[in-house]
Parts: sequence; structure tokens; C-alpha cells
Amino acid sequence: MNIQIDDVQVNSIVEQLEYYFSDSNLLKDKYMNKQVHHSNDGWIGIDILLTFNKLHLMLEKVLNEHIKAKQNDISVKDVLITILLHNRFKESQLLVANDEANEIKRRHPFIASDDLIRTVDEKTIYIEPVPENMTNEELIALFSELGSIENVSIPRFPDKRAKGFAFIEFKEKENAINAITSIRSNKEKYKLRTLSKIDWLNKKKQIVDAYQHQHHEQHHEVVDQGGYHYNNNRRNNDNFKNSNNNNNSGENNNESIGKRILKIDNIPLTTNKPFLWKQLDQFFHTVFLDYHLGGGYAVLRFKSMQERDSAQEMVKSGKVIIDEQVVTTSLLTDHEFKTHMNKSSRYQHQKQQEHDNEVRMQQYEEDQRKLKSQKNKEKKKRKKEKQKNKIQQNNNNNNDNTTDNKKDNSIVNFDSDNEDEEMTDCTTKDNSNNHKRSFTETLDEKDIVSNDINKSQRI
Repeated sequence: MNIQIDDVQVNSIVEQLEYYFSDSNLLKDKYMNKQVHHSNDGWIGIDILLTFNKLHLMLEKVLNEHIKAKQNDISVKDVLITILLHNRFKESQLLVANDEANEIKRRHPFIASDDLIRTVDEKTIYIEPVPENMTNEELIALFSELGSIENVSIPRFPDKRAKGFAFIEFKEKENAINAITSIRSNKEKYKLRTLSKIDWLNKKKQIVDAYQHQHHEQHHEVVDQGGYHYNNNRRNNDNFKNSNNNNNSGENNNESIGKRILKIDNIPLTTNKPFLWKQLDQFFHTVFLDYHLGGGYAVLRFKSMQERDSAQEMVKSGKVIIDEQVVTTSLLTDHEFKTHMNKSSRYQHQKQQEHDNEVRMQQYEEDQRKLKSQKNKEKKKRKKEKQKNKIQQNNNNNNDNTTDNKKDNSIVNFDSDNEDEEMTDCTTKDNSNNHKRSFTETLDEKDIVSNDINKSQRI
């Protein structure tokens, strides 16, 4: 099928295909990485590639031009096959197609490693602030004069809003170094702040580590909606009440919230919220700060419209400098205003819950102290009674021992008397027996004498 495609369009589509299979994209694109990893020797069917929105739109643009030329019998898939058979694609140093031109793969397999990640980061620069409506193509056009660009990435929030910064990956590390030098030396032309991605990652890590360390400290200083500095202790409740009073006083002045808020832009994307609070306190006092790390802008709420106007004039004068960068101001969009109001409402509800929880916690701790005190008293009372009973028992035991000793002495005396009596009885009995023996012996002697006399007479 003969499809005539402009060389510029062919080149753009081939570059888009190369981007899908590039090291930088496969390192962060989980879906594409999975497709390559689970494919047959790295081959990816063009049916999968046709599901990618940007590629599909580029092919549709070519297709529509041919439909206008009355070539109605072609499809988006036919356009892609034609490009894969084009000499420009065959000359690609990264990709190759099969003979049927229905599958493509990398010429060299992709292997993720720490060295590869560092190599990609060394070729990448970080820039800010990037306008919300700026596109990748505009950034490529702006920086292509500084070197051949491999990839442009504009990070976005879940609602698709740009975060205000971008990463530009060059094909060579030297191009990235030269780009940083050029941007810094031509501030009027670029009006950007830049540093290497390696330095950006290191700085971000330092900020995150410092914030986490500060957040976990017991006396971490934060700022509540009323603008009062407080530590994470029971003073929170007093400050929360004060913040409510401030908010109520502002509402009683019949000033709408819309007239008391101010948007400031051009905030360095590595600036965290606690640091931003302290910096702004040097210029004016706000009662609420709506800011996300990396967002590039913040929404401030003031106690009165006069304070807001005064702060706006100060910002416009260029006197408000955050982290060596002059901030600017702009009008809030309807979406930003609604987002801010919703966040403010959620924050107020959260603070109310925290306040209620703190009160409940204080009551719980007080109840626990009372319960613990009561238990200690009961414990002491039981211990005292136990000691008293022990003393009483010891006294009773001593009395029992004394009585037993007396009884033992009495028994001993009684036994001694019995022994004396028995000895006396024995002596008496012995004397009686002796007397009896003596009397018997006397009788016997008399009988002998009598017998002797009788015998003598007979003779």
C-alpha cells in the first residue's frame, strides 16, 4: 500500500517510538517495562503500541491527511507499518522491526541497574518555574539549541495540573552541564532556576530527612490555622481556640474569604512548608497557608482585606524573596479557589477532631491518674493491714510459746515430785522388808535355841 508521509511526521513518530523504549522511560514506566520484560525476547506487537494515546494521535493526524486525499481504505495500523518500513526507522540505533513490521524491539536488551539510573540522572537537568500551560514541545524547542534532547518530563498532580517544574534529559552528559551554565548566565532570556538532577535529588533528600527529623521531635514547631506557633503538647487546645476566634473575627467584619486570600507563585519547588512559613513571617502575617512541596505556588489567607492588599503590594514590589528567589502573585482560578476552600474546610474539621481528641485524651489521662491513685491507696492499705496482722500473729505466737513453757515447767516439777515420792516409797519398803527379815531371823534363832535346850534336856 502506497502511503506518502511527510519526513517531519515520520521523524516525530520514530522519535516517539524510541522514547517508549528508551532507558529513561523504561526506568519509570511500569507498564512499558512490564511489557518488555514479559515479551517474547523483547518483541512488542504494534497493537499494544497503538493503545498509547500520544502515538495514536500522531498517527491519526497522518491518517486524516490521507483521508482528505481520498485514500479512505487505510487505517492507523497501516500508517504505523508504513513508518516501520521507512528508511528513517531502519536507521534507528535503538529499535528494529521484524520482517512483517508488526513487532518491534530494542536492538540491545534493557537491563536496569544503579549505574544506568545514575547515567540517566547525570544527563538530566531540573528547571523551575515552568508555566502550567507549557507543553513538552515548547520545552524541546526552547532547549534544543543547548544540545540534543532525549526526553522531557513535566510532573503533574493527580488532577493533571503541572507541578511547576520539569526535567530535561539530554543525550550526552556534557550537553546537560553546558545547559546549566547557559541558563544561569542568561537569566533574562530563560528566567529559570536550574540545577542537575543529581544535585536536585540530594537537596530533596536533605530537605525530606530534615523535615522527618523535625516532625518526629517532641517539640516540633508547627503553625495552626490561626497562625499561632505551638509545640505538640496541651497548648494546642488554647491555640486552636485562638485560631477559631481569629477566624470568627474575620468573618464578623463581613469580608468574604475571596477578598482575604492571595496566591503567590515562583516558589522554589524544593522549599518545604515549615521553611516557607518562617520566610513569609519576615514580610507579613497570614492566618492560613495552603502549600504542597513541589507545587510552585501557595495560597495565603489574611485576617483582613487590608492586610491582604498590603501583602500583595509587597509581593508586586519584588521584596518578597523565598530561598533566593523573588516570588510573584497571580489571580486564583475557580478550580484553585474551590480546592483551597475544600482544603480549608477539611483542615478546620481536622483541627476540631484533634481538639476533641486532645480533650478526650486529657480526660482519659486524668481518669487513669485517679484510678492509679486509688489503686495505690488500696495497695498501701492492704499492705498496712497485712503488716498489722503479721505483728498480731507474731504476738500471739509469742504468748503461746510463753504458756507452753510454763506448762513444760509445771510438768517437769510434777515429775520431779513423783520421783521423790517413789524414792521415799522405795526406801520405806526397803526398811520394812529389812525389819521383816530381822524379825524372822530372830524367830529362827529362838527356834534354834529352843530346840537345842530341848535336846539337852532329853539327854
